[in-house]
Amino acid sequence: MLLVELSSIGEDGLSHFVGAESTEHRPELAVIVFKGRDGFEFTHEKSVLRESRRDTYPSPRGDGTTHYFEKKDQGVIIQEGPGVIAKAHLFTTGYLRYVQTYCAFIG
Repeated sequence: MLLVELSSIGEDGLSHFVGAESTEHRPELAVIVFKGRDGFEFTHEKSVLRESRRDTYPSPRGDGTTHYFEKKDQGVIIQEGPGVIAKAHLFTTGYLRYVQTYCAFIG
């Protein structure tokens, strides 16, 4: 978790997600962006139903044919529906609190 960070989206540098209230034609939406620090890549598991643009290797989930892993240096979580702005806030603040509390190099 030390090598993956939430991208600051707000002008104040503190907002780690974008939220859009629902409208008549669109449900509530939240977007969380994260990236690897200093070129670090992290593992992302995907269903084989989703096409990959990178090299992959099988996930041990199920029989190894339903999911795969790929390395990425950035990612996004998109949530849509009632209450997702509050969920994005809980996720980002909880993530930051966890990293600050439990993820430190000890030397």
